[in-house]
Amino acid sequence: MKAISFAGVEFKNPFVVASGPLTASVDLLRLAEEHGAAGASIKLTMAKPPFPGQLRAFVVPEGGMIHASERRLSLSEGLDLLRQAKEATSLRLFANITSETGSLEEWVHLAVEFAKAGADLIEANLCCPMIGLDQAQRQLAAEGLRGGAVTGEDPELVYRIAKAISSEVDIPLVCKLTPTVPRLVEVGQAAAEGGARGLAVFGGPSLALPPVDLESGKPLYPLLEGACYGFLAGPVIKYASFKRVAELKSAVDLPLIGSGGISNWRDAAEMMMWGADLVSACASIMLKGFQVIQEIVGGLESYIQCRGLNGYEALVGTALEYLRPSHQVEVVPGYAGVDEELCVGCGQCEKIGHCSAITLIDGVAHVVKEKCIGCGICESVCPKGAIHLKRL
Repeated sequence: MKAISFAGVEFKNPFVVASGPLTASVDLLRLAEEHGAAGASIKLTMAKPPFPGQLRAFVVPEGGMIHASERRLSLSEGLDLLRQAKEATSLRLFANITSETGSLEEWVHLAVEFAKAGADLIEANLCCPMIGLDQAQRQLAAEGLRGGAVTGEDPELVYRIAKAISSEVDIPLVCKLTPTVPRLVEVGQAAAEGGARGLAVFGGPSLALPPVDLESGKPLYPLLEGACYGFLAGPVIKYASFKRVAELKSAVDLPLIGSGGISNWRDAAEMMMWGADLVSACASIMLKGFQVIQEIVGGLESYIQCRGLNGYEALVGTALEYLRPSHQVEVVPGYAGVDEELCVGCGQCEKIGHCSAITLIDGVAHVVKEKCIGCGICESVCPKGAIHLKRL
């Protein structure tokens, strides 16, 4: 399979390991390459991490996770890691950086040092919700705070950061955006105008809280005293990620990295069809191991070959032609049909609260066509795939 180009840098395939616990050591980066990754964004690096942290997360394996605490790298640690990874792997490496203060001088200093150390791309992290955004949402932020995800809410500040960095380094700048801002396209356009050569985005609400112990009322974070808003990741944000990728791809003329909820090759293919040029994952690998990368990369290659497509680029943005305002979407009349040979009479379809069209007769689901509105929920809940929608 031929390589794919992103911001002028060639990647052997579209998969990049997202910045996080998986990219915090050279041993883990070696594993990522051994399992097929084309690139990785190393652990978030700051001039000086504002508070100590260690990975703590509430996890629902098939749903996602809420990161309540996580370690950041100091500049010296990040540079050491990058240099070691350049020697030990052939991965394309992003330097993931952020400034708690929002100082342009600090942003530029971080970028210049990583460029000199051999980074392939700079990833300006304008989206870290655990730096700045949680304080801002609890009204604890100092006046003028411009760190973490708070940065990504301000198009003018994003422009100035992109301009400052791109004016001082020759390697491509990728701006990683805050997904929950109402003016995401405006922020993306500001990054492009400032000199960014790529964007990265994930979806979903940036912050969340875990459930609580019903006896004590204590939030169910492991090994933490106290609770804070945490970063939401995993399959639960996948569909919001599709939306954010499509939104940017439709309006900003830059290549995109799409992440957030990717667990398998189908998720990756769909993210690319919504507009991602590269795809990235973290939570699914944390939960299921590095073999997830092999499944994603191998599955994408097989899918492209089976369809006879001319490389990875042929997937990018193919779903966007169907995207339109809701008032322009046509509702097609139809109804649910039941394959009686597959139906086992479990009754899941009959339980649907708003529906009076389905009943069980002699242990088999039957649909009264005249009562069926064609909503499709029965098709989704049927465990045996016995129900399919049909056009009138």
